[in-house]
Amino acid sequence: LTHILGVDEISIAETEKKDKQDDIGEDQGGAYSLRIGKQLNDRIYLGVEQGIRETNETKAQLKIDVTKNTKVNIETGTEDSSIGYDWEMRY
Repeated sequence: LTHILGVDEISIAETEKKDKQDDIGEDQGGAYSLRIGKQLNDRIYLGVEQGIRETNETKAQLKIDVTKNTKVNIETGTEDSSIGYDWEMRY
């Protein structure tokens, strides 16, 4: 399916709940999202995520490898946005 659509990732995953509880304090079950993404080149990844249960939030994510050990992560959505600069060491 990824080959037919021309993308590198298609996944469905349970997402973080934001205090979704019923009247007696029990969890109402998880929210799920569909994610589709493409590695545009060896340094840039672009992804889109759509909520499919309990939430209708839509997000776009851009990951850029700045150097061998650092990355910029930009995420924006209908409910929130974030920018992060990450350092990782692989050995």
